[in-house]
Amino acid sequence: MSNVEQEADNSKRKSEESDVVLKNQQMVRVQQMATVEWIQQKRKSKIQQMICEVGDCKTMSLE
Repeated sequence: MSNVEQEADNSKRKSEESDVVLKNQQMVRVQQMATVEWIQQKRKSKIQQMICEVGDCKTMSLE
């Protein structure tokens, strides 16, 4: 294999490796965003639950 062919092969391999790394980074980022969204939904749900509980307590104490 000539130097030119070897360099072309190395360049192609590095490009493919870079593509794989980029795809992995993108998948990690998507997973992070999904996790953040899930946490935010859980917090919102917990806050709503607490508000309802406080509301029920106030209603009960007023009766």
